[in-house]
This record gives sequence, C-alpha cells and structure tokens, in this order.
Amino acid sequence: MSKRLIVREGIGGSVGETDRINAAGESLVVDVEDLDNIVAHAIQLTDNGTVTAELRHSANGTNFVKVGADITEASFPAGAGTVVERTLSDANGMSIRTKSVQLIIPSVYTGTGAYKLVVFGVQREGYR
Repeated sequence: MSKRLIVREGIGGSVGETDRINAAGESLVVDVEDLDNIVAHAIQLTDNGTVTAELRHSANGTNFVKVGADITEASFPAGAGTVVERTLSDANGMSIRTKSVQLIIPSVYTGTGAYKLVVFGVQREGYR
C-alpha cells in the first residue's frame, strides 16, 4: 500500500467564519489521529494587528500541550499569506502521534488580522 499525503484545514473559528480565527479566545482544531510525520502551518491571512497565538496538540482530543514557542506577529514574515511552520516531533526528531492539533489565540489580540491552520501528514497504515 502506498503512503498518501493528507492535507486538512482547521475548523472552529469565528461565528460565520469557521475556517479562520480573528479574536481572542477563538481556536481551530484538526483531527490527525490517522497521520504520521505531521507538519502544521499557521497562516496569517491578513497582516493587521498584534497577536499571540499558540499551536497545540492533544493525545486525547481534550487536553492540549503547546508545540514550540508562542506565535507572535514577529514570527510571520511581513505581509498577508505568510506562514509559521511547526513539525510535531520530539527532541530527537521522532514524529509524535497525536489525536488533534489546535491553533488558538488565548488572550493577546488587537487589530483585524486573521489566521488559519493547515496540517499535513502521511496517512498511517490501516486508515483510508
């Protein structure tokens, strides 16, 4: 069986805009239970404001742990459509198996910027 690259977008977000976040307290979540070698992209759709976001993962879909440092406005190259990339791996570079990936703006947010979550991974054996 050949391995397939799977791409998924985060869902949740704002009322009326379930594919993006643009306010404190909002989050996007992606189910990745069937994936290995997971890479997550936090995408800055519009560059306007100040944000502190977190990329998190969860082994059970409920309790989330932060992946890497906070994602701030300075983390993105200038301009719309720019990306911060995080690989879900341990200190030795080994892939972490997890159930969910989340992008959340826990508290710091001003302006009108919008952010999206896209996750890539290789589908594990036994899943379709």
